[in-house]
Amino acid sequence: MVRNAATLLVWLLLTQAPLFDAPLHAQDAKTQDKPIVVEGKQEPNNKKVCKIIDPPTGSRIGGGRVCRPAGEWKLEEQTAQRAVQQDVEREKAMNAYIENQKGGIAVPGKP
Repeated sequence: MVRNAATLLVWLLLTQAPLFDAPLHAQDAKTQDKPIVVEGKQEPNNKKVCKIIDPPTGSRIGGGRVCRPAGEWKLEEQTAQRAVQQDVEREKAMNAYIENQKGGIAVPGKP
C-alpha cells in the first residue's frame, strides 16, 4: 500500500508540474515571450567548465558529465579542503585529549 501511495504521489507530481510553470499574471506572460540578451564579457569565474564525474563506489548508477561555472567548482573544492582540514584538526585535538587523559601534557599538533 505504501509503495502504491508513493508511486501515485510521484506520478501526480510529475504530471502536474506544467501547472506550476504557468504565469501568474497576464503581464508575466507578455514578458516571458521576449528573450533575455546579456552583452559584455564573461567573467573568468562564470565560464562554464564540464567535468566527468565517476560513479560512487559500489554503484552501478551515477557519474556522468557535470557542467557548472568555474566559480562553483572552485567553491566546491575550497569547501572540500576546509572539511578535510577540520577533520585533521579534530583528530589532532582528540589525540591531545587522549594523551592528557593518560597523564601526559600534550599540545594539539605537536608530537
